[in-house]
This record gives sequence, structure tokens and C-alpha cells, in this order.
Amino acid sequence: MQKPSSVLLAQFGPEILRRINLDRGRVRPSFSLDVAAGAELYRNEQRSAAVEIQSNDLTSRLNVVNFASLFSGTAIAPQRSISARVKLTF
Repeated sequence: MQKPSSVLLAQFGPEILRRINLDRGRVRPSFSLDVAAGAELYRNEQRSAAVEIQSNDLTSRLNVVNFASLFSGTAIAPQRSISARVKLTF
């Protein structure tokens, strides 16, 4: 692998350049571990209550989706996020 030029290093930084194969002009394979779970807490004929929780990218690893594309530039996958949802039906 050839050394990245100082222009690329200054523009994108070493973290992003480590995720790029400059010889092939491609983004290296990425990995993201996501987990989700949900449960229905209450239910009768007309009412229900449920809760859901989801975590994306548990590894919190920098994943490059696209690098220096003509139309979209460089795209980075979102880092770790956690969300929860409560659903009430009545």
C-alpha cells in the first residue's frame, strides 16, 4: 500500500484513511453490530402497552460508507446510538 499524501491526510485525517484501500480505490469492509429488543407489557381487547429499545453500532467503530465520491463526497456511518420507544394503543 502506498503512503497517503499529506494533502489527503490533512483533508480527511488518519482515522478515515485507515478505512480506505488507496491502491484499489475502495473503502475497506466495515462492521456494525446492532441489537434490538421489545416487549408487550399490557394487553386487553382495546388497550395495549409495549416498549422497544435499540442500539446501533455497539462496537463504536468508525465505518466509512463512501470516500470522495463525485456527487456525495465522503460519507461516515453514524457512531453508536441508543433509542427507546413506548407504544400505547387505546
